[in-house]
Amino acid sequence: MKLKVYDQDIWLDDLLGICQRQIKLGTHEHECFLKKGGTLRYTTPSANSVFNLRASKLHSGILGTPDAYVEVFCGSANLGETSVRHNNRNPWWEEDFTYFNTQENDMMMLKVHDHDIGLDDLLGVCQRQIKLGTHEHECFLEEGGSLHYAYTLG
Repeated sequence: MKLKVYDQDIWLDDLLGICQRQIKLGTHEHECFLKKGGTLRYTTPSANSVFNLRASKLHSGILGTPDAYVEVFCGSANLGETSVRHNNRNPWWEEDFTYFNTQENDMMMLKVHDHDIGLDDLLGVCQRQIKLGTHEHECFLEEGGSLHYAYTLG
C-alpha cells in the first residue's frame, strides 16, 4: 500500500512524503516519518473478501430449474448480491465481495435464492464466524443442494 501525504494550498499542493507498506493479515497500526517533517500514524484495516461462489444440485421447484442468486452479508452490512443464473441447478458466479470493516469472529451470511416473478424463494442460508486467513467451505442448503464458497480475512 502506498500513501502520499500532501498539504493543501490554494495554488499547488506540496508533497510532504510517501508512506509505503506491505499489507499483512489482520489490523495493524503504522507510523511513517515524512520527508518534509512530521509523522503520519495510520491503521490498515482487515478486509473480508468472499469469492468463488458456486452451487450444486439446487432444488428444482414446481416451475422448473432454479434461477439462483446469492446475497452476501458480513455482520449487519449487506455486501450485495450476485447476478441471477437462469435455469441452472449447478450455477457459479464470478462476483467477488469485499468489506473493509471486518474483524475476526464477525458473522458472515450467504443467502441462496431462486428468483421468481413476484416473491423469490429462499433455498438456504450459510452462516459462519470468520477467521483470519483464506478458507473454503461447503454449506448444505435447507431446500436441497449445496453452496461452495471461499473467503479471505486479512
